Amino acid sequence: MSNTSRTDWITKYYEIYRKWDLKEDRVKGIIEKYINRLIEELISDEPWNLDRFFRDNRSNEEYLYDILEGQMIEEFVVEWFIARGHSAQRIGSDANGKIVRQGRAQITTNPDLLVDGQKVEVQVSRQGKRNKYHIKKGKGDKILKGLNKLMFIVEDKYFMVDSSTIDKAPLIINRAWGGKETYEITNVNYLKLGGNYGY
Repeated sequence: MSNTSRTDWITKYYEIYRKWDLKEDRVKGIIEKYINRLIEELISDEPWNLDRFFRDNRSNEEYLYDILEGQMIEEFVVEWFIARGHSAQRIGSDANGKIVRQGRAQITTNPDLLVDGQKVEVQVSRQGKRNKYHIKKGKGDKILKGLNKLMFIVEDKYFMVDSSTIDKAPLIINRAWGGKETYEITNVNYLKLGGNYGY
């Protein structure tokens, strides 16, 4: 992996069961599952022909790591909702576990989870707590229409983004994301992942 900021998942996520109040065996099982999937994807000889738009400036290996890490976090979030008495399941376009390597038609901005009958997208701040957060235009437009909400995870906290949040956010050209349009979110209300779900 060319980007040294990508650390191994056991080091990065094992203690999440304490921080999020989850079952240790469930977290360990999820991490092991995704380590095995990453190994399988890295040694696969399936060819790549993925639109550069989706990979941004990442190598194939970085793209695989990031996609699988995102799916793993979605599973942690499902466990978090269930532990707090909610109904939750993964429903995104990648819920079947297949990594898309060809074209772009199969990649969508559909919500990741169904929580108590409501669609919820999950996004993680890889740089931790910031003054500004960015949401891709396609995701933001769906939130603006009230089709779903976004749960934005920042370290051991989160904040919810709904249509009123997007309505107040400026739309900018984000050079760090390959010139894609993103909504810029500021002044957020953080909630602890160790607490109850503030939906």
